[in-house]
Amino acid sequence: MIAPRHGWQDMDVNHTHTIKPVTARYFRFVYDVTGTEPGAEDLDFAKWKQNNLKVSKITLSNQSLIDNFEGKSGAVWRLSPTTTAEQIPNAESVKKSSIVNISKFVDADGNLSWKAPKGKWKIIRMGHTSTGHENATGGAGKGLEVDKFNPELIRFQLDHWFGEAIRTAGPELASRVLEILHLDSWECGSQNWSSVFQAEFQKRRGYDIVDYLPVMAGIPIESVTTSEKVLYDVRKTIAELVADNFYGTVADIAKKANVKFSSENVAPTMMSDGLLHFKYVDYPSGEFWLKSPTHDKPFDMLDAISGGHIYGKDIIQAEAFTALRMDWDEHPGNLKTLADRNYALGINRFFYHVFVHNPWTDRKPGMTLDDIGTFFQRDQTWWKPGKSWFDYCQRVQLQLQKGKPVVDLAVFIGEDLPSRSLVPDRLFPFVPNVFGAERVASEKTRLENEGQPATKMPKEVTYSKNNTDLSQWINPMNGYQYDSFNADVLLNRAKVENGKVTFGGGIEYGALLFPGSRRMAPNKIISLAVAEKILQLVKDGATVFIDEKPMDTPSFQSDLDAKKWQLVVDELWTKGKEATNNEQGSTSWKLGKGTVIVLPFLDTDFAKIGIEADVLFSDAKNNDRGSIAWTHRKNGNEEIYFLSNQIEEKRQIGVSFRITGKIPVWYNPGTIR
Repeated sequence: MIAPRHGWQDMDVNHTHTIKPVTARYFRFVYDVTGTEPGAEDLDFAKWKQNNLKVSKITLSNQSLIDNFEGKSGAVWRLSPTTTAEQIPNAESVKKSSIVNISKFVDADGNLSWKAPKGKWKIIRMGHTSTGHENATGGAGKGLEVDKFNPELIRFQLDHWFGEAIRTAGPELASRVLEILHLDSWECGSQNWSSVFQAEFQKRRGYDIVDYLPVMAGIPIESVTTSEKVLYDVRKTIAELVADNFYGTVADIAKKANVKFSSENVAPTMMSDGLLHFKYVDYPSGEFWLKSPTHDKPFDMLDAISGGHIYGKDIIQAEAFTALRMDWDEHPGNLKTLADRNYALGINRFFYHVFVHNPWTDRKPGMTLDDIGTFFQRDQTWWKPGKSWFDYCQRVQLQLQKGKPVVDLAVFIGEDLPSRSLVPDRLFPFVPNVFGAERVASEKTRLENEGQPATKMPKEVTYSKNNTDLSQWINPMNGYQYDSFNADVLLNRAKVENGKVTFGGGIEYGALLFPGSRRMAPNKIISLAVAEKILQLVKDGATVFIDEKPMDTPSFQSDLDAKKWQLVVDELWTKGKEATNNEQGSTSWKLGKGTVIVLPFLDTDFAKIGIEADVLFSDAKNNDRGSIAWTHRKNGNEEIYFLSNQIEEKRQIGVSFRITGKIPVWYNPGTIR
C-alpha cells in the first residue's frame, strides 16, 4: 500500500487502499521505511519524522471499493493512480442497469415507502451536509465556510461582511481607503457537493451524476474504468466550479466595488487545478516561510508565479517571512538572501507576515501573532535603521514590476486532478543533464533517502532532511527559467508566433514540455482536445517535448472521438521519417513547421534547438550554478536583470548575458546608484 499524494489538511476522511483480492486466515501488515520518499508539499506527512507511523485502526473488508475513493471523489486533496481490473475485476462491479433510483418514494420526513421487486437489494441513502471543517485560523471569525459552488450563497456571505464594511464606511471613504479584496490561506478542507452540483455537472459533463452516485462512496459501477472516468469528471467539475463559481463571483464583486482582487492558493487542501483560479485574480499570491521547512510552500510559490505568468498578471505577491517559531534574532541582515531568492523566482510584491495593528504606545514589543510570523512593527529593535532595507525592497519591486518576464520554457502540469506546478525536482528527471552532473548525483542520493535522515529547524521541530527545498535549487537549470501551464491556457490561449508559443500574457516560450507519468500525474492520460491542440501547435511551428505515449483519455468519449483520439495520438507520437539522434542520445523529428523531441532530453542545454542560456555566471571557484539567483524582465527596449549572490562571501563574478547590442548599467537598489 502506497500513500496517495496529499496535502497538510488530510485528516477529514479515512484512507481506502484497494489491494489484489487475497484470502487468508491471518493478515500481517509490515511497515518498512527503507527507500521511502522524502517529504514534500504534496506528501506532507513525510516532511516530519518518517519512521514514526501513527495508525488508529485498520479495517479489512471483502467489499470491492475504488482505491482512494475519498480523494477521487474530491472529499479531500489526494491523488493516486487509477484502480486496475486486477484489483477489482469487472465481475465485482455493479451493473448500471441494476441500479434503481428510489428517491421519489421518500417522503418529506425521510421515510421510504417502496414496494421492492423480488430479490436481494442493498439500499443506499445518500445526502449532503457540511463537512464540519472550520476555518481554524479565523480568530473571531472562526466557523463553517460558505458553499464555494453556489454563486448566490457566495454573494450573500460576501455582502454580509465585505459589503457591510463598504456600507459602514460610506462610498466616499471606501473609495479612498479600500483598495484590495484579499483571500488568504484556504484552510477549510475540500468540498465535493452542493445544492447546485447535480445541475452544474449535467451542464458541464453532459450526463447525470445521480446515475452513478454510488461511485462517490467508492462502489464501482460497470467497471473500474467506467468508475474512474466518472470520478475524474467529478473532480474536473469541482475544479471548474472553484474557479468559475467561487473565484469568478468574488472577482465580479471586487470589480463592482472598484477594488483589486488578491488571493493565495487553493491547493493542497481543496481539490483543484492549482493554476486555474488565478485567471480570475488580479494579484496571484503565494507564501514562503522563514526557517520553517515543515511549513514552507514551494509549490504555492510556483503555482502563483506560473499562474500569474500564463494568465498575464503583472503583480505576483507573496506572504513573506512567515515563521513557525520566532527566535527574536530575525533582522534584515538574515532576511535579505531569502527575499532575493523569491524575487528571482518571480515575486514582485511582498506583504510582510506579520504586521499586527498595535493600539498601544506604552507596551513593548506590542502585538505579535503568537509565535507565527516574523515581527514587523514599530517596536521592533531594528525598526528605524531597518528602513534602508525596506527602501531596498521597494526599489527592487519597482524594477521587477516593469514590463514582462522573460521565460524560455513552459511545462505542462498534465490533466490528472488535483494538479500543481512542477517544482525543479519534479522537472529534473525529464531534462537531467540541463540541471548538471552534480545535480544528477545529488538527486540520486537525496531520493534514496537512506536512513531517513532528520534534522531540526526551528530547534523544537524535527523534519525530514531531504524535503523538497527551493533554497537548494538556486538557478537549477543554469541560465534557463520555466513556467508551468495547465490545459485551460493550452486550449484557450496558446498560439504560435514566430516559432514561439504565447498564452497572450506577453511571454514567448521557445518550447513546451509535456512530461510523462510522475508522482503528481501518475496516469498516462490525455484528452482529445489537448492532443489535437499539441498537434496543431507543432504543425504551426512550435517545438514540443513529449514523453511516453498516452494510454487512455481521462473522461468518456464517443466512438467517433475515440477514433480521432487514436489517429491524433499516433500521428504525434510516431517518429518522423527523418528522425535524428544527436551525440547525447536525444531523438527529434520535424512535424509540419515544428519539431518534436523525445523526453528525457539528454543534452546539457537547449542551444541546439535555438534557445541559448539567458545568463551564465562564473567565478574563480567556478561554483556558479547554484549560487546566483536571477530573473529577467523586458520593458520595451529595456532589459532588466536582477542578480543576487546567495552565499555569504564577497566574490568577483563574470556574467554573460544573451542580450547583445546594449551597454549594461549597474543599478544598486540599496543606494539608488
